[in-house]
Amino acid sequence: MVVRVLNVAEKPSAAKEISGLLSGGRGYQTRAGFSPYNKVFEFECDLDRQRVPFVFTSVSGHLKVLDFEDRCRKWGSCSPRALLSRSTSNLVSYVPSEMKPIENTLHREARACTVLILWLDGDSEGENIAYEVMSVCLSKNPRLLVKRARFSAITTQDMRQALDNLGSLNAPLNAMVEARQELDLRAGAAFTRFLTTRVRDEFLVSELKQVVSYGPCQFPTLALVVDRFLTIQSFVPQDFFVIDLTLRFANAGRNVSLKFDWNRSRLFDRFIASAVFEMCYESSIGPDQEQALVVAVQKSQRTRWKPLPLATVEMQKQVSRKLGMSSEVTMQVAEKLYTQGFISYPRTETDVFNRNLNLTELVQNQASDRRWGSFATRLLNPSQDDPIQFQWPRAGKNNDEAHPPIHPTRPAPPNGFESRDMDRLYEYIARRFLACCSVDAKGSETVIVAQVGAELFNAKGMIVERQGFYEVFIYDRWVDKDLPPVATGDRAPIEALELRTGKTEPPPLLSESDLISLMDKHGIGTDATIAQHIQKILERGYVSKNHLKRFQPELLGLALVESYESCQVSLARPYMRAQQEQSLKQISTNSIGKNEMLESALSSFGSMYELLENNARSLDEVFRRIFVQPNATDSWRILQPEVTRCGACTNRLALKQLNKPTARRRGNARTTEPVRRALTCSSCQLNLVMPPFGTLHAFGATCPICGFEVVRIENSERNTEYKICPKCYNDPPSAREVNASGQPRGAFRCFNCSQAGCPLATAVVGGSDTVCCVCPWCSSPCNVRKTNLFRVSCSSSRCNFAYFFPRFVEGVVVTDTTCTNCAAKKLEMTFLRTMLPPGTPQCLLVCIWCDQAYHTVLELTGEPRPRRTATARDIEGVHSAVRAGRGRTSRGVQRSRRGRRGGSRT
Repeated sequence: MVVRVLNVAEKPSAAKEISGLLSGGRGYQTRAGFSPYNKVFEFECDLDRQRVPFVFTSVSGHLKVLDFEDRCRKWGSCSPRALLSRSTSNLVSYVPSEMKPIENTLHREARACTVLILWLDGDSEGENIAYEVMSVCLSKNPRLLVKRARFSAITTQDMRQALDNLGSLNAPLNAMVEARQELDLRAGAAFTRFLTTRVRDEFLVSELKQVVSYGPCQFPTLALVVDRFLTIQSFVPQDFFVIDLTLRFANAGRNVSLKFDWNRSRLFDRFIASAVFEMCYESSIGPDQEQALVVAVQKSQRTRWKPLPLATVEMQKQVSRKLGMSSEVTMQVAEKLYTQGFISYPRTETDVFNRNLNLTELVQNQASDRRWGSFATRLLNPSQDDPIQFQWPRAGKNNDEAHPPIHPTRPAPPNGFESRDMDRLYEYIARRFLACCSVDAKGSETVIVAQVGAELFNAKGMIVERQGFYEVFIYDRWVDKDLPPVATGDRAPIEALELRTGKTEPPPLLSESDLISLMDKHGIGTDATIAQHIQKILERGYVSKNHLKRFQPELLGLALVESYESCQVSLARPYMRAQQEQSLKQISTNSIGKNEMLESALSSFGSMYELLENNARSLDEVFRRIFVQPNATDSWRILQPEVTRCGACTNRLALKQLNKPTARRRGNARTTEPVRRALTCSSCQLNLVMPPFGTLHAFGATCPICGFEVVRIENSERNTEYKICPKCYNDPPSAREVNASGQPRGAFRCFNCSQAGCPLATAVVGGSDTVCCVCPWCSSPCNVRKTNLFRVSCSSSRCNFAYFFPRFVEGVVVTDTTCTNCAAKKLEMTFLRTMLPPGTPQCLLVCIWCDQAYHTVLELTGEPRPRRTATARDIEGVHSAVRAGRGRTSRGVQRSRRGRRGGSRT
C-alpha cells in the first residue's frame, strides 16, 4: 500500500517551521490551500524506516465553535434559565463560515492520504483541536490511520523524537475540554442574557449601552479587584509610634553614624510609647552620658536559593513585575518564540527538570551570546578558584508530566529578534535558565544589638561572599551593607534618640502580578487561560489600569460584584469555580464522567440563577444607587450652599450629601460605603453627581464645551488634585476629538479631555496641531505628546530627541504665539499646585527654551533646564541610525537628575 501522510499543525508558522526541520535541509515545495494564510508544504521524510511523502498544513486555532441550537440561539427565544438545562436546550458543534476554507483544504488533502499525524500543541486545548481536525478529515476519508505527535519544543531533535514515538489521542483530556466549553457557554449565556435585559434596559446610562457579559472565570477575577478596592476605601488609618536610635561609632579614624531598628517594631498606644521613650531618655543620662551599650554581636551565614525552573504562571507574574509586560502580551510573545523554535512550550505547570534532559547541551547553546555567554562557559568549564559551576536545578513541587519547564532551546539570533518584547522575554527566560543551573548565593550577616535603658535595638549588616546566580540574573540583587567593627560590651555615643509618629497605610491596588498570584491561589482559570480572563475584564470595561498600571474597578464592575453580593449569590466568589476546576481535572483522569460532572455543575448554576431572580430587587437597588441620578425623594443635606456656577442658568450650584447609612456588611467584613454627593441647581432642577472623595473648590475657569464652571477636587490625604467639569463628568462628550479615550460617565476628567484651546484639557494626541518647534538635531517637526508625562519629541522615526516635562506640569497647550528669539511656538502650561512652592504661578505662557519665567520655576523645584543643543555624540547617533536604516536611537532622552523623567539629561 502506498503511504502518504497528512500532517496538521495548530498555526501556519508552526507548520512552516516543522516542515523545514523534518525535510532535513532538503527543502520543501509550497502550494496554496483554500485559505490564503494556511499554506500546504510537501516533502519526503523517513517514517517507520521508509521514505514517504509528507503533506503538511495547518489550522488557525479552534476549527469548530459550540453554540445553542437555532430555537435557543436568539435572545428572547427562551428563558435564560432553560439554557442551564441539558434537557431543555441542546448544543451543536459546527465549522463557522470563516473556517470553511481551512476545512476545504483538509477535505482535499485527506482524500489523497492514508495516515493523519496531528501536530497540535500539547495542552488540553491542543488535544481538543486535534479531535476537531480528526473529525473533519475522517468525514471525507474514514480509512485514515490517525496518530498524535507530542513534543515540547520545535527543534530537530524534538521533532524527530516525536515522529519516532507517535501515540494516540487522549480521550479523557478532550472530554474535560468539552465539558468546560459547555459549562462556560451555558452559564455565560444564561447570566449574560438575564443581566443585560434586567440592567441595561432599566438603567439607560452610557456605561450600560453594551452587553453585560458574565463569565464563570471573569467574575471571580473581577471580584478580586473589587475586594482590594473596597478594602482600601474602608481602611481607617491608625497612628503608631516608633523609637528611632542612631549611634556614632569610630571606624578607620572617622566617625560613622549607624541607624538602629527598635526590637518592638512599633506600638499603637501613645501613652505606653511615650513612657517607654522617657525611660530610654532618662537612662541615657548618667555616668555614661548619652551612650548605648552593645549587648551582642551575632554573626551567621545566609543563603539565597537560586530560582526554581520556570512555569507559565510564574513567568507571567515575574515578567509583569520585572519587565512591565502584561500577561496577555507575555503569552503572545512567548508563543512567537516557541513557534520559531527559540524556547520550549510556554504553557506548562512543571517546575522540575527531568533527569533525562541534557541541560549541559542547552547551557552550551547560550555560550555564544555576548551578554551572558561568558557565564554559560564558566558553568561548564569552572576553574579551581571560580565558585561558578553547573549544578542541577532545584526541584519544585509541580509536574504536569507533559512538558518540561520553560527554557531556551537555541541561541538568540545575532541581530536580535523582530520586536523589542521578544528580545526582552527571551533574555529573561535565558538568564532565568542559567540562574537555575548555577549555584546559590552566600553571605555573612552581622547583627549588632544595642541597649538603651531596658529597650533593645538592632542594626544588620551583610557581606556577600558569593554572588552565585545573581551574576547572570540581573533582575534581583544582593548588596553589601558594611558595619563598623564593634565588640560586645562597647559603648557608643547616642547621636539621635527620637519618638516618631506614623500612620498605617492600606494595601495598594492590585498589580497584574498580584492579581495573577491570587487567581493561581484560588484556582481561577488555568496557567494557559489566566491572561485571557484578565484581558476580558479589561475589554468589557469592568476594570481599568491607572497610571501605575494597577487595577481599579469601573462603576459597572463595582455594581456587578456588589449586586451579586446583595442577592447572596456567590457567582463572584472564587471557590465555586475552583471546585469546578477540580471536577474537570477528575474527568481528565477518568475519575468522573463528563455527563455526571456537567449535571452537578449545571444544577449549582441553576440554583444560583433562581436565587438571583428571586432577589432581583436587591440587584436593582445597587445599580440604582451607583448609576441613577439623585431624586427629590431622597434625604439630602446641604454641605456648601454655593460652590460653582451653573452653565445653563448662571445660578450658583449647591453641594449636597445624601443622608443614608454609610456602613454595610460585605460577607464577614464591615465596609464603609462611599459618600454620595451632588451639585444641585434649584432653578434648573439639575442634579450632577460628584466623585465621593476629596474636597471641592471652584477653580474659576469655564468649560468651553458646556459653559459650566470647572471644579477642583483636592485629596489632602493623598496629596493629589484634579479638575472636572460637573456637566461633562456626568455626560461625557462623545466626539472622538474631545474624548479620544472614550471615558464613560463618572470617569471623564479634564486630563481625559482633548478640547482644542482649553489649557485644562491635557489629553494631547500627537498631530500637526501640536507641532511646537523644529528638532535641533535633525530639523524634523517636534510635537507635544503625552503618555505618563508630557513631552516635546521629534516626529522622525530615526531621531530620539525628547524633552520630558516635570511631573508638576499638569497641562500643555500649543498656542499660535511665536517666540521672537528661537521661532518656537509658546506653550500654555498648567502646574499642579500641591507640588510647587507657595507663590509660584499656576499657569504660564512661555517658550520653554528661552523664557526665564519657566526656568525660575524649574530652579525652585530642583529641576534642570531643558537643553536644545546636541552633542557630537548625539548627532553621530542620529546619522548612524539613518545610514544603518534603523529606527530610533537610544540616545538623547532628557531626564531629571533624580532618575525620573522631567528636565534635562546631565
